[in-house]
Amino acid sequence: MPARRSGPVHRKRRRDQAKRVEALRHRNSNPVRRAGSGWVAQRTIGVRPLDVWPAVPLRAFGLRTTSIKIPETFSLITHPNEAIATLETIRRAAGTPGIKSIELDYSGCTNLDLCASVVQDVIALRGKRQAAFRGSQVNFPGKFSKIDDVNLLLVTNGILKQLNHPISKALPPDLTSRLRFSNLKIGRPGPLYLSSEAEIAATELADFFDGVLRTEHYQLRPEWKANLIQLTAEVLDNVEQHAQGERSWHTIGYYKQDTKPDCGGECHIVLFNFGETIYESLNRPDTSGELKRQIRELASEHKNRALFTRLAENVGILTPLWEEESLWTLYALQEGVSRFMNKPEGIDRGNGSIKMLEFFAELVSSEPQMALVSGKTHILFDGRYRLSEVQIGTERRKIIAFNEANDLHERPDPRCVQTIRRHFPGTLVSLKFKIKSSDLAKVIGKLDAQD
Repeated sequence: MPARRSGPVHRKRRRDQAKRVEALRHRNSNPVRRAGSGWVAQRTIGVRPLDVWPAVPLRAFGLRTTSIKIPETFSLITHPNEAIATLETIRRAAGTPGIKSIELDYSGCTNLDLCASVVQDVIALRGKRQAAFRGSQVNFPGKFSKIDDVNLLLVTNGILKQLNHPISKALPPDLTSRLRFSNLKIGRPGPLYLSSEAEIAATELADFFDGVLRTEHYQLRPEWKANLIQLTAEVLDNVEQHAQGERSWHTIGYYKQDTKPDCGGECHIVLFNFGETIYESLNRPDTSGELKRQIRELASEHKNRALFTRLAENVGILTPLWEEESLWTLYALQEGVSRFMNKPEGIDRGNGSIKMLEFFAELVSSEPQMALVSGKTHILFDGRYRLSEVQIGTERRKIIAFNEANDLHERPDPRCVQTIRRHFPGTLVSLKFKIKSSDLAKVIGKLDAQD
C-alpha cells in the first residue's frame, strides 16, 4: 500500500473530499430527493429561494460586505419606483456569492411603510436560506433612522423581528400596549381535506383588524367579519389558482396607536406574492379566449385614440404614464372578470382585491392610502374614485375605471393608475389607513342608516 501523503495541502484536500462524500451521502439518503419529480421541483425551489425575483448578481469580485442606502421614503404606495429600485439592489446583493454582510442603512429614511419593509424582509430571509444551502451565510446588520416611528416598525414587525433579533423581544409594556400585530405568514396550497392556509390567514387578519377596532371601543359585526374573511381568502386563493411555479403568498398586519388621546392610530395590512404578474397570468394559454379578445379590443381602441402616448418628464427622461400592460391589469380587477371566463372553473369566481380595498374604504373615512402593484402597474386607491354599477351588455356590473366618467374606454387619472418604470415580480396589495373612534362613529351610523 502506498504511503499516505501528509502536509497541510493534502490534509485540506482530504477534508474537502470527505465533505463532498458526506454531502453526496446526505443527498442520496434524503427521501425528498427520491420521492419523485414533483417533490424534486419543490426541493429545487427551496434551495434557490431568490429565483422568484430574477436579478443579475452584483459585480463584486472579492467583495465581502456592502451597504445599501434606504431612501428617505421607502414605500410602494407613494414612491413605487424608488422602493422597487432599492429592493432590486437588496435582491442582487443577497444573491451574490461571496457577500457575507449586507448593511441596511436607514439613517436617511424618514418614512417607512410596512409594504416595502416586508418585501425587503422576505428577500433577506430567502437570501439567508440560499446562502445556507451553499454552505455559507449572509448577515443583515444596519443603521437606525433618526425617526422613532421608523425604528419602531423595524424592531416590532420589521427586519429585526423577522431575523429574531433579541431587541425585538425586549420592549417595554407601555409601548407594546399601543401596538397590534398580525405576524408575517407565508402560505402555500395544501391538501383539499384540510382547511386551506388561505382561510386560516384570512381569519387571522380579520381577528387582527377586529382587535384594532377594539382599541377604539368598536368591533366588527359578525357579518362584516365574515365578509372580510371571504374577501381576503379570495385574494389569496387567486394567487394559488393563477400563479405558476412557487405559489406562495405572504400576509402581515401592523397597528400603532397614537400617544395622544382621541387621536386613534394607523393600521397597515399587506398581502403579496412573487411570481407571475396579473398581466402575465392573463396572457397564459389557458386564459379564456373571450377575455383576451375583450381586452385586446379595448387596447386597440386606446392605441387608435393615442391614449397610450401620454408622457411625463422624469429626470429629463420622457416616461409613459399609461401603457397596455396597465390596461390589462386594470381590466382584470373589475367585477366578473376571471381568467376562466366561460369555463366551469370560472363560475362565481371574481377578483377580491378591489372589493377588499372598497371594504376598508367604506369602513374608514380618513383618507385611506391603498395600492396595488403588479409588474409595471401601480394603482392607488385613495378615495377619489369608487366602485359603481354600470350597464355592460345585458348585465349590471361594478366598475372602477379611475376617471370621472368611470369608463374603461377612457384613460384613467394618472394620479391613481400609472405605468411605472420598475418591475415588481408578482402582485402586492397594501392597505394603510387611520382608525379613529369619531370617524368610526360616523361611518357606522351611515351604514346603519342604509340597513
